[in-house]
Order: sequence, then C-alpha cells, then structure tokens
Amino acid sequence: MAKLKREQTGEKLTPGRKSVKCSFTVLLLLLCLGTGMAAGEEIYFEPGDTTLAGIGDTETLNFYLDQAPSGLSGYNLTLSITDPSVARITGFAFPDWSSALNMSSELPANSVTIKTIDLEKSVNAGDTNVLLGTVTVESLALGEGNITVSITSLDDDNGNIISAGIREATMSVMALPAADFSADNVSGYVPLTVQFTDLSTNAESWSWDLDGDGIEDSTEQNPQFSYTDPGIYTVSLTVSNAADSDTETKVGYIVINDWNPWNDEESEGLPDGTYVTLTEVIDAYNCFRNGTPAPGTGVAIDLTKVIDMYNAFRYGNPM
Repeated sequence: MAKLKREQTGEKLTPGRKSVKCSFTVLLLLLCLGTGMAAGEEIYFEPGDTTLAGIGDTETLNFYLDQAPSGLSGYNLTLSITDPSVARITGFAFPDWSSALNMSSELPANSVTIKTIDLEKSVNAGDTNVLLGTVTVESLALGEGNITVSITSLDDDNGNIISAGIREATMSVMALPAADFSADNVSGYVPLTVQFTDLSTNAESWSWDLDGDGIEDSTEQNPQFSYTDPGIYTVSLTVSNAADSDTETKVGYIVINDWNPWNDEESEGLPDGTYVTLTEVIDAYNCFRNGTPAPGTGVAIDLTKVIDMYNAFRYGNPM
C-alpha cells in the first residue's frame, strides 16, 4: 500500500514522528534490560534527623532499602560520619535475615564496613522497607554532621546490581539547657509586681509557674507577675531546647505580706483579722492625713486604702 501511494502522489515516503519515538523507546528499554540494573531504589535512615543531648549521648538509627523488586542477595556497604569530630559509630547490628557469614570492621570508629548475604532468601521479591541494619552513634563535640552510606555491592536475587540512591541522616549535637532565674524583688506588700529575669543557658523555650500552683503562668523569657494576695510563693522555671529540658525551682522564693496592720489576729473585728472596725478605719485615715506609714508594716497609706477599709467596715466585708 505504501508503494502504491508513493506512485500515485509522486512524494517521497518518510517515517512518521510517532514511529521514530516508538523505536527510540524500545531501544532504551533494551539497553536498560541489558545492563541488569534496577532503578528507583533508595537507602534511607530512621530517624532521618536526630538530636544528641551534649557530649557522650548516644542514638540508634535503623537504615533501610525502600524496595527490593527482585529480592536481595546481600550487600557490602560502608557507613560513615561526614564530620568525625562531631560523632563516631560505636555499634552495629545486622538484621534478622542476614546469615551467620556477616562481617563488620572494628568499632568504635568514624566508619564501619559491613557485609552479609541472604542465604535463606528471607527477603522476597517485591518486599519494601527492608531493614539493612541498626547503627549506634555517640556524640563527641557540639556541631552537626551526617551519617551516609557508600555501596561496594548491593545485588538482587538474580545477580543484578541494585543501583540505590542514598538519603543521609542528619545529626545535631546540642548543649544541654540549664535553668536559672532571678527577681527584682522577692518580698513586699500586696499588691506587688515582680520582674523575673531568665538566667538560663542554651534555652529555646520557657515555661514559668510563678505562684506555685502547678499551672503555667507565662511562656515569656522575662515575665512580670503581680501578686495580689499575701502568702509565700514557690517559683519554677522549665527551659527546653531540641536536646532536653531542665527545671529550676525556688521554694518560698517570693514573700508577700498584708499591707494592713489592722487586719491581724488582734483585730476587734469579727471574726479575728477578717472584719474592720470603725476605730481601725480612723487610724488608717489619720495615717493618710498625717503622712505617716502604717504601724508595723511601714506601708504608706493613701486615700484608696482608707476608702477600701471604710467600705469593708460599712458593708461588713472581709478585707
């Protein structure tokens, strides 16, 4: 038919673009099959990002082959730390499917070579997330580094090379936080506002319990807090970073006294120290009028305090 068409039209017959693309695709497929190499596999670590708390901390990571389309006959791999001044490898455990013929180089070191085979063919064709082993690392200095893998051999059950990409794990060695704080005033009379100052080191977040009730009062680094009731208060600060947390607790740190010297056990009010008498209101007014401090406490009496006392007397309410 093609020859007849060429005779009728007088035009030169050329292959179409679709025919060229099809031939090229088939050629690539044949080339890939001829090399015996799988594609798309990846070796990765879990956890992929890890934080070690200070010097001497350890962390255990598993590493996997994400897919084994034709099984896995064995491997010869080298695990290494990209910055050996930050961490070292202290231990390695082979997976359950590995044979008794597995081998590893001496530890601790900044790298370890590991070899094993799957004699029992425990890794089946099509398996995913195949555990290759478990590595333990120890921090040596503050800083960052990666754990990576170099492949000497990684073969499937057909003897073909598994060409796997590597997803490195990142490590951060951070200093431990240490909580501490101070206050500009640790005693006084109600109402008293206290400014707290954070003196912690290596902190990234703050949680304050400023009145000792076990409930968080502030997440600011340097909070202010107003004490409106007399009492002795315990203050706690918990600081955290990605590595750890630390708590500083100061028992009985803030002492708040009642400004009102007439609101005591010897008060003539009923019940004792709860209600204010007219005599006590007059005493407070005289302190205000004469500019003298309240007896016993030394607190300056202003008109607001006098009015508060009068209202307590007038309505029979406690101070």
